[in-house]
Amino acid sequence: MAEAAMGMCNNPSSSFLHKQAAFSSSESLFSTFPICNFGKRGQNSHRHLKKLFIRRTQHQSIRATASTLSSPAKTKKYDGAYPVPRDRDRRSSSEDSTTFSSSLASRQRPAARPTKAKPERRRLMKKGGAPPPSRHSRTLLGVRDAILRPPLDDKRLADKFLRSPQMSLKTLPLLSSCLPYSPLHAQDEEWMEQFMPEIKEALGYPLPGMDKPTSPDVPLYHLDTLLYAAFQHSESFRGNQKYLRVAHSRLAFLGEYILDLALVEYFLVRYPRETPACMRERIFGLTNKTMLPGWLESASLDRCIYPEGRRGSKNLANYRGVFWALVATLYLCMGMSEVYRLLFEVFGLDPDAAFCQPKRRLGRLDVDYVYAPLDEKQMDWTELSSLKTADDDVFAKPLLYRACVPPGMQRFRGNLWEIDSLPQVLQILGYPLTTIGEDPEVVKTRNLELELGLQLCFLHPSVYKMEHPRFCNERFEYLGSKIQDVVMAEKLIMKHLDAPGFYIKEKHRRLLFNRLCGKYFREKKLQKFMILNDARKELFDKSRKLKNFATTGCSLALHGLGYAVYGRAEVRRIMFEFLDFERLQMASSYEPPSSKL
Repeated sequence: MAEAAMGMCNNPSSSFLHKQAAFSSSESLFSTFPICNFGKRGQNSHRHLKKLFIRRTQHQSIRATASTLSSPAKTKKYDGAYPVPRDRDRRSSSEDSTTFSSSLASRQRPAARPTKAKPERRRLMKKGGAPPPSRHSRTLLGVRDAILRPPLDDKRLADKFLRSPQMSLKTLPLLSSCLPYSPLHAQDEEWMEQFMPEIKEALGYPLPGMDKPTSPDVPLYHLDTLLYAAFQHSESFRGNQKYLRVAHSRLAFLGEYILDLALVEYFLVRYPRETPACMRERIFGLTNKTMLPGWLESASLDRCIYPEGRRGSKNLANYRGVFWALVATLYLCMGMSEVYRLLFEVFGLDPDAAFCQPKRRLGRLDVDYVYAPLDEKQMDWTELSSLKTADDDVFAKPLLYRACVPPGMQRFRGNLWEIDSLPQVLQILGYPLTTIGEDPEVVKTRNLELELGLQLCFLHPSVYKMEHPRFCNERFEYLGSKIQDVVMAEKLIMKHLDAPGFYIKEKHRRLLFNRLCGKYFREKKLQKFMILNDARKELFDKSRKLKNFATTGCSLALHGLGYAVYGRAEVRRIMFEFLDFERLQMASSYEPPSSKL
């Protein structure tokens, strides 16, 4: 037998059957021939057979354990320490006995690894009882988990509504929707007495001539309550209270879109020749999640975020939520001008800083004219709301309109689109809006500028952008996307009074999909009035899906134009009445498509 084994090792071309026959003899080869004396090929096959035998013995022990589970005192349940053998490694018991029983009889079974069960499971297993079910097992839920709570009776429900600060304030629907839905407790008053003076000092309050009002109908009356809710993040002292956690998340949800709209309006006026891509890079450089903790620390507000001494926490989500909630608080109580003071005076945002400058882009210079007050110097944040122009009575946002519509657009007066398409567009959109008690000359000027802005909204960048970068709808589209976010956010906050911020944010995202904006635009048959060059028109005719992005851009540009000319009320009319984003008028205004023969 030893000679046969030596011949097998010296002849590497021997078949596997010869090796198997040598290993199936009654003499143990492990004691006669060490493993190191075998060739490389024989050594690998020997190790494979050894591992295979260990797997089979483990599988047999598992099956034996499973068959005797009725007597847990004699056997031990398999705890998953060893892998279950694959199907291709399983053979019949007779083959196992003839092949490996005699050659590896002297080998001992490897010791079982110690179980990784929890102490409670080990204690029950030692006593002989069945282990408790794991948390992943399918068990029946308890009655308290499976059955909903009973509804409140009429008395308790009425008391809850009467005590809610949201329902008691009727004159300020948006501000009252952001208040906590339950009155503040004694611990909340203690926190406000301790930290509110420090917060107001960091924000620069009280301002000169600012007196605290005594009537709840004044927005400034609720400043302390909203400031307190703005600092109650998930890791704060009272952040575990649901009514405060929900109020903080709702403020942060609204403040995110208010911040974007404020910076977009300011940068459109400050940089009248820049493209929206450059402004996006500036805004991201100033307000990304790594920059917000630095702005809060520059205003000495980080101590109020983590009063317990965890000032070095790296949870950027809490800093971001507090920053957004502060923006929403000042917007609700004192308006957009106070948001600019918070950003550029309290936090010290610098639009010309080196870290927020856009990338340098290759392209032709913008040689077209710019509105004279915007071209003379870069607009400061204090001048954005205080600068008086000749168009103050004509537009709701005169500087925004002049920053988005270049003066060179006057050359398109009387072209073919204005003669053929403009009357149909005005009829579909319902323009111009009826006004009462206004000067006829002002109304006439507004209607002329509105017609020019509509032509710009339908002007695709593929026509003139290469030679004239601002002769397209990109700037109105950028403004329209931000004002659309703000209007929808305000509507959802007032509609869902007790919903947390993450729920409203998800609903907001689903209602304002880009594909839905383009779809609602195409439902009104407005895509046929878009101004495209011949190459892009041929490409859109071949692939309809490529046209969806262009229709989305035109839809957002209409929102931006309505906001600049008529104000936020016109954006609400376009969203909820004309395009019907909430799909509330589908049953009444649905028209079945005509059948094609």
